[in-house]
Amino acid sequence: MKLKTLQQDEDLSCVALEGRLDMMGVQQIEKDFLEATAARRKPTLIDLVDLEFMSSFGLGMLMKCASVLRANNVKVALLNLQPPVKELIEMTKVDQLLPVMDDKQAALEYLRQP
Repeated sequence: MKLKTLQQDEDLSCVALEGRLDMMGVQQIEKDFLEATAARRKPTLIDLVDLEFMSSFGLGMLMKCASVLRANNVKVALLNLQPPVKELIEMTKVDQLLPVMDDKQAALEYLRQP
């Protein structure tokens, strides 16, 4: 499991997850992921284009991040979900809490809205 920081500035946190976000994957990256996203309390874009699998452990990690950000009135969005990941997100209705986007520009516009 890999975590890539794509952008970290005063206005935005953008990270990408690559590999399998199962129990072992979460154990490998959760601390760094939460530091790069929730702890910054900036609008956050999570790119999942290279995430091939996500378990309930991965969902839990995403929801921790979203919970902290939402409690601080900060937006978060998911980008580029692969079919198996998208299916899990929709089946668990996480997409009703975390917007799912396929277009980076549209996602950035959403995150910048007050």
